[in-house]
Amino acid sequence: MADEPHPLRIGLLFVHGIGEQERFAFLRSSVTEFAELMLQCEPTAHISVIDRTADWPLPAGEPDPSGKAPMTLTYQSEHRHIDYECHEVWWADLGTRSGVMDQILFWIWGLGQWNAPIYRDLDASQLEKSQRGYNKPVSSLTKTPNSIAGSPQEPLARLKLMVAGLAALFVGITWALAKRVLAALLSQAPTPTLIVKYVGDVRTYEERASPGSASPSDPGHPRRVGIRRRMVTEMVALGSQNLDGWYVVAHSLGTVVAYNGLTEIGHTLPNYLSQDQWKRLGGRFKRDPGCNRRDKVHAMMPSRPEWLAGEDVINRPHLFAKLKGLLTFGSPLDKFAALWPRIVATATDRNDGVSPFADCWWVNLSAPHDPVGGMLKSFTPGPSEIPAYAVPKVENKATPLDWAYMLAHIRYFTGVEVFDNRPASNQKRSVMKLLLGMGSVQAIPSHPQNWLTRFLSVHLVYALALPLLWIVTSIFFALIGGLSINVFGGEKADRFQTFADFVHAVYANSGPVLGMALSLVFISGLVRWLEETWLNMKFAKLEEQGAASDEMRSFWSLILRMLRVQMAAAWLTTAIFGLPVLTGLYWDLTGLWPTDLDLPPLWTAATLAPMGIFAAAFLQSAINRMVPNLHRA
Repeated sequence: MADEPHPLRIGLLFVHGIGEQERFAFLRSSVTEFAELMLQCEPTAHISVIDRTADWPLPAGEPDPSGKAPMTLTYQSEHRHIDYECHEVWWADLGTRSGVMDQILFWIWGLGQWNAPIYRDLDASQLEKSQRGYNKPVSSLTKTPNSIAGSPQEPLARLKLMVAGLAALFVGITWALAKRVLAALLSQAPTPTLIVKYVGDVRTYEERASPGSASPSDPGHPRRVGIRRRMVTEMVALGSQNLDGWYVVAHSLGTVVAYNGLTEIGHTLPNYLSQDQWKRLGGRFKRDPGCNRRDKVHAMMPSRPEWLAGEDVINRPHLFAKLKGLLTFGSPLDKFAALWPRIVATATDRNDGVSPFADCWWVNLSAPHDPVGGMLKSFTPGPSEIPAYAVPKVENKATPLDWAYMLAHIRYFTGVEVFDNRPASNQKRSVMKLLLGMGSVQAIPSHPQNWLTRFLSVHLVYALALPLLWIVTSIFFALIGGLSINVFGGEKADRFQTFADFVHAVYANSGPVLGMALSLVFISGLVRWLEETWLNMKFAKLEEQGAASDEMRSFWSLILRMLRVQMAAAWLTTAIFGLPVLTGLYWDLTGLWPTDLDLPPLWTAATLAPMGIFAAAFLQSAINRMVPNLHRA
C-alpha cells in the first residue's frame, strides 16, 4: 500500500471587489467555485469543506490568534493532500453610503470623472532633482506608475470616460423610469441606487480625506485607509503563521486593496495592526536593517500609535517569504495607475535591493469584454520605472472571448462541466493546477484577440450600446408621458391611439433626452475641475507656507503656478460653454423661451455641451504638457 502523501497546510486570502457583499459571501462562493474546478484536475481527487462562517465569532479585520480559518478546503488525491485555510478580507461595510446626499455626490463624481484634474504627484516623489532648477529631492520610499497626464492618450481617455458616464446616466434614468412604471403595475421594481452601491465603492476608495467622512479608526484620513487596515491585518496574520505557503486571490477593486497591502512600506505596516497583534508578532518580523524609515513619523498614514516606537518596522522579506502567488482577475489597477497613480504607489523602501517577493508569481486574468478589468502594463519594471525587486513579475493572461458582455466581470471562475474542453474551461483548470502545485504559470494558456476581432466583438458592441441606451431612455420618457396623459386625461389623452403616434413621441423625446444627458455630464465635469483644483490650490498654499526650506518653497510655488493655470482654464471653459448651457437648461425647464422663437427643446445644451466637453478634454491635456513639465516627473 502506498504511503499517504504528506499533508500540506496552505493559506488562501480572498479579497472581494465592488458591491454589497455580505460578509463571507465572496469567500463561500469562491471556495465552492475553486473546489469544483479542482475536482477536475485529477481523476482520484476528492474534496471536503469545513464551513465555520455561520458561527464565526470575530469581527471583520480581526484574525483568529490561533490561526483558525473561517473555511477549510481539504484536497486529497493519490499524489497530494492539501489543507487550504481560507480567509477573507471583507470591507463592504466600509464602502459606499446610500443616503440622498451621498447619491447626489456620487453622480456628480461619476459623471464628472472625465474632467477631473489629472497630474503628477503633488508630493513630487518622482520629480527629477534638478528639473528647472527646483531641486526637489526624490523620495526613495515609493514609486508611482506612469499616469496618462500630458500623454497623447489623455484626451482619448477623457472622452471614453465621458461616454461611460453618459451610458451610466442613461441606465440610471431608465431604471428610475422603469421603477415608476413597474411600481404602478407590479408594486415592485429595480432601483437606480444599484449603480451607486456598486460603482460608488470606487469613489469611496479614490476620494480624499474630508471632515466627517473618515472611519472611526482613522480620523483625518481617507476612508480607504480603513479598508487597507483589514487587508494588512489578514496578510500579516497569514505571513506569520506556520504555513507551507499562502496565496492572495483578489477580484475587481479588491485587487487594488490587495496591491496596496502587499506593496505598503515596511515602516508603515505596523501602524495598521492592533496592539495585541503587534505583540503576538515574532521578533524576527520586527527587525529589518534593509528597510528605510520615513523622516516624518507624525505625517504617516495611517497615524503612528503611541505604543509603537518610531523605528518599529515589519520585515517584508520575512513576512512574504512563504507567499507563493498573487492571482488577480477583473483588475482595474491599470485604470487607477492612469487616473490616480498615487493611490497605487509601490514601496521602494529597500536599501539592500532584496525583493520581498523572491518566490512569488503574479497571474492576472483579463477578459477582453470586461469593462472594469484589463491587462496590467503599468506595474512591470521598465516602462513604469518600478524597480524589479519591488513587485512580483506580472503575467497577463487573456481569457477567451465570451458573448456574455454584461456578466464578463463575474464569470472568471464560474463552474464548468467535467466534459467541457472549451478553451475557457481549460484555462480555469490550469489556474487550479497552479494552486495545487501541479502546473506552472507558463502552462496557463492566454487567448489574446487580434485588433480586428477585438474591434468587432468589443469596441463596436460598446459603441452601439450607447445609441441603444439613448433610444431606450427616449422610449421610457414617451411611455411615462403617455401614461401620465391617460391617467389625468385632457385634450391629448388619445395621443397613442396608433403606433405612429408612439414613434413620433419617441422621436420628439430623443432630442431633449440627449441634450439633458450631455448637459449633466458637462456640468458635472466642470464642477469636478473647479472644485478639485480649488482644493488642491488651498492644500498647496498651506504646504508652501509651511515649507522648511527654500527648496521646498520653490517646489510648491511651481505646483501653485500649474494649479492657477488649471483654475483659469476651468473658469474660461465655464464662461464660454458652461454658462450658455446652464442658461439654455433654465429656459427650457422653466418655459421661458421667447415666444417669437420657434426653436427645438434644449438646442443650446445639445450643441454647446459636446463642444465644451471636447474643449475641456484637450485643454487639460495641453496644460499637463506645457505648464509645467511635470508629466515627466
